[in-house]
Amino acid sequence: MITFEYAKNPMRVIGVVKNAIIGSPFYASNPAIYVYNPGWSWVIMYRLTPRSNTHDAITKIAAIFDRYNPSYPFDYTFADESFNNVEFGMVNLVGRLATIFAGLAIFISCLGLFGLAAYVAEQRKKRSASERCSAPRCRSFGACSPATSSHSSSLVV
Repeated sequence: MITFEYAKNPMRVIGVVKNAIIGSPFYASNPAIYVYNPGWSWVIMYRLTPRSNTHDAITKIAAIFDRYNPSYPFDYTFADESFNNVEFGMVNLVGRLATIFAGLAIFISCLGLFGLAAYVAEQRKKRSASERCSAPRCRSFGACSPATSSHSSSLVV
């Protein structure tokens, strides 16, 4: 039995892990020491073997908890579900928001390009009309006729 002094009471070491992920999965894995302290019994971690049936293992563990502490219900969560809900849920939310804002930016830029194309087309239409009306055949501003005229007028834009 190995013990070490962490607080006021010595604790029994029940496991040493070389590369444990504690907290966020985005941090590097570090060595960890697992200890047994009877006062810390509100959370207990179990590692099931890959070959075991999960439902049967949870049923057996629940029976043991009910036998030794029937006043508290047995509640369990899986580590991968906790990481998905807490840690990766925020990453997925940021990804969705980035996608929405990128789509919004593309939509706004397309509206700008449409507005620019409409403006250029209107300017060409005005310039074309101006060139036609400034010919020597024009009698007045904006009113062109095939009849000949001796004076020319120009349209100022």
